[in-house]
Amino acid sequence: MASAYRRNAFQSVTLRLTGPEAFESFEAALNADPRLRVDAETTRSYYSKQSEQLTRIIRVLGFGIAVIMAFGAAFGALNTMYAAVAARAREIATLRALGFAGLPVVVAVMLETMLLACVGG
Repeated sequence: MASAYRRNAFQSVTLRLTGPEAFESFEAALNADPRLRVDAETTRSYYSKQSEQLTRIIRVLGFGIAVIMAFGAAFGALNTMYAAVAARAREIATLRALGFAGLPVVVAVMLETMLLACVGG
């Protein structure tokens, strides 16, 4: 087909060398021939270059989605904590009426919540 369309160039050529250590000598031989204008690279580096832009897009989108989900999780946890405290408002008011200061009540509720979270986790 190449001779029929008078083409004498190749876009890419894939070949198998005897081993990974043969690549450098093969590349040096290609670069030493002034008739050839080629870029020799391994399959891994070729596909790495081909997928750089897609990888960058996936990373940016993944990071953005992760940040949004982190905010959602934080607000969900705050909402759950608020609901737990609101459900125990009578118990907290009883502790306050018995003479406990605000800080010890908050610490007791937080410690209980963290203990339950550790057990649940």
